Amino acid sequence: MFRDALEGMGAFDAPDTKTRLLGQLTYIWCRPVERDLVTLTAAALCREIDEVLIKDVREHIDSAQDILAVYKGAKLVGYMLIQVLLGDVLYIAGTMVHPSCQGMGIKAQATVDVMKIYTSCKYFAGRTQSSIVWASVTRAAVAVLPSHTGTSVEKGMIDARQSLVDVLMMEGSVHRGFYGGPLYGEKPTHRDPTTQAWWDTFIDFERGDAVLYIAML
Repeated sequence: MFRDALEGMGAFDAPDTKTRLLGQLTYIWCRPVERDLVTLTAAALCREIDEVLIKDVREHIDSAQDILAVYKGAKLVGYMLIQVLLGDVLYIAGTMVHPSCQGMGIKAQATVDVMKIYTSCKYFAGRTQSSIVWASVTRAAVAVLPSHTGTSVEKGMIDARQSLVDVLMMEGSVHRGFYGGPLYGEKPTHRDPTTQAWWDTFIDFERGDAVLYIAML
């Protein structure tokens, strides 16, 4: 049933693309074919393709100002959805990386590329319930909230996060039950048990909590 739904999806009208090659990966500013976006999202979240997932992908794509897609050969292996909700904060509305390419630094590299384009943005932010996604942010950033090291950050970052909480109409930097249940089919677990244990102290995966992170390169 949903195979038929995917095959019926066409491509978006793509703007002029900017392409960059990094090793085996191609980073392109473009709107990929929707069925590829849905297939990749299902793989990244360890979920089956169903009407809920298709609707969610469509809504996220429609709300994105820009999309940075990552290809390995002809295969879509990653994408990042971009919005600017505050003047100096770049909001990453979604990042998906195929399981076969996780750990290759795709999110970190994409974030660096995006921040080079959006030069007016000092910070970047996003929502997640995955400690692995958060860890990928820390690899790209010099400062990040939340932080398990207790490292102090500048007041501007704290204020920007609170402003983003207000803009996104969240109940706080951790929004209980935001996703209405687990976002992932399988719980993403950080390879460092200590880091995962810290993460689990403030987020309930089964309840569908979301953490708002903010960071600076």
